[in-house]
Amino acid sequence: MKRHILFFIFLLSLVLFLAPSVRAEVISSKKEAVVAKEEVIDDDLFVTGESVIIEGTINGDLYAVGQNIKISGTVNGDVVAAGGTLEITGEIKDDVRVAGESINIQGAFIGDSLTVVGRNVNVKEGSTVGGGILFGAGLVNLSTDVARGIMGGGRSVNIDGSVGKDIYIATEQLTLGSNTVVAGDLTYYSAEKEEGLLRTATVSGRVSHILPTQKKATAEITKPELVKTKGRKFKFMIRLWSYLAALVVGSLVLYLFRKPSQQIASSLEKNWLANLGWGFLLIILASPAFIMLMITGIGLPLAVILGLLFVIDLYLSKLVVGMVLGRKLKSLLPKQKMSIYLSFALGLAIYYVFSALPILGDFVQLMALLLGLGTLFSYQKSQLLKNR
Repeated sequence: MKRHILFFIFLLSLVLFLAPSVRAEVISSKKEAVVAKEEVIDDDLFVTGESVIIEGTINGDLYAVGQNIKISGTVNGDVVAAGGTLEITGEIKDDVRVAGESINIQGAFIGDSLTVVGRNVNVKEGSTVGGGILFGAGLVNLSTDVARGIMGGGRSVNIDGSVGKDIYIATEQLTLGSNTVVAGDLTYYSAEKEEGLLRTATVSGRVSHILPTQKKATAEITKPELVKTKGRKFKFMIRLWSYLAALVVGSLVLYLFRKPSQQIASSLEKNWLANLGWGFLLIILASPAFIMLMITGIGLPLAVILGLLFVIDLYLSKLVVGMVLGRKLKSLLPKQKMSIYLSFALGLAIYYVFSALPILGDFVQLMALLLGLGTLFSYQKSQLLKNR
């Protein structure tokens, strides 16, 4: 029975990846996966490896996961990639959606929009973005021309290029370089107003500075104290109920599937970056996959079944993260005798506490979702291959 469940869950993940194209090339390597300069792939390409190097031509979409990813060739479709370090210097005809710790785009041509999530993001001079830019990062440097608008959030944001439409930025520090020409409005959210922001830059539209405390202060005035108190209590009770429900479900999973649960948790500890990449790709491809199945008519029952299994995986993601946090806590307290159930309860509690924090909580929940989902996919794939 367990084998059938694993098969159907893996089938869901497989459909999510392969639905954008009925046919696709797949390259997988533990070390280096390469598409050489003279090589041409007339299809979509799914590639994984510790290092991924794309120097040739992809006549379709490129989906890549790896520790180090370098794209210097031509992709006549979209690029969806996740890894530690990403470098793009080639020509991408459509959209680019990437996530990683360090992302560098230099001398690249991007035909449509750029969506990027990372710690350090650099889109350097000489690059071209034919659409808009959406980002979430720590340090952001955008020294390129952007045909449409820019929207995002980061600790420090520097813009030094022409922007065809509006800019919406949330940041601690915003800098506009001498090459900045904004055709639309500039709206930025920050604790302090940036003096001299337009000393060398040009903004054709309106410039608006919004303090993060403005909306909060308004809410404090308009909400009666009794309503706020009841709201806090209600939110706390909902979170407590959610924690207890997750604790019961997770404990049952540990009791019924102890060995697989420990294997999944161990996989996340050892390969968290690769699993994060798989989770990122799954989330991006889920919607188009289900839509394609439902449109065909014949695939509607399969879409319903796989959709339910996908929802189950989404819920299980936070349980996987709770197990890993519990294992980490147990390793930090070697002298304390702690059962797997107690360590899981404490790990899950840590997750719920951090996920409830303002601003940071949303990021914690997103990371837990991507890590858990990617880890479950990796385990299900390995089990299916083992049982062949």
